[in-house]
Formats: sequence, structure tokens, C-alpha cells
Amino acid sequence: MSRPRLIVSVALVLVAMLLLGSVASAATYRIRAKSTDAGFKWRPKTLEVPTDSRVVWKMVDGRHNVTSMGSNWSKSSGDISQGGSTSFTFDDGGRYRYRCTLHSTVNDGKCSGMCGKVLVG
Repeated sequence: MSRPRLIVSVALVLVAMLLLGSVASAATYRIRAKSTDAGFKWRPKTLEVPTDSRVVWKMVDGRHNVTSMGSNWSKSSGDISQGGSTSFTFDDGGRYRYRCTLHSTVNDGKCSGMCGKVLVG
């Protein structure tokens, strides 16, 4: 291969690597269902993530579910045993509330108990 052709080939490879490297891959974030002195809680209760992030809820202690609250998203995992998990990828910015229906109550739109939110953006 001639020297000019080699230089062009190397330049094209470098440009391709830069372009591929600039494509961000979706990050994964974790929320854990934990037993506390005050009962079961999500840890962290509020999670901030960028768009296109995958959130995994891990059932560390006990049996739980992840059920969306509000009309901006839909999630209903069903009951998941200790050690299991469920996930959701948040493509759009916004505030996404959720709860475990086994360990929370909702009165007048206010959730108490095992409630949490994901802030995306």
C-alpha cells in the first residue's frame, strides 16, 4: 500500500473510532427494595438519571412490585420475590412516580410507604 493511501486509511479509521466513541450507550442505574426500621423502602427514594437510562429495581429484602403512578408512563411488574428484579428504560425527560402496592397506600393522590420517583433529564 502506498504511503498516501495508508495515511488516508488510518485517518478514516480514526474518524470512525471518534464517531463511534461519541455515541453514548445507555447507562444502568439501580434502586433497591430494602427493609428498614420504618418498614420497607426504596433506596434511593429519588433517583436522577439522564434520558435513555435503564433503571433496575432489585428486590433485596422481601417480595415487592413496581407499579407506575400518574399518566406519563406505564409499569406494572407483578409481584417479584426476594432476589428478583425488573427494569424500565426511560427515553423521555420527566418525573416518573412509582410504588410497591404491597407496602404503600395512596390517599388523595399522595403516596405513603414504599413510594419513589425517577427524575429523568
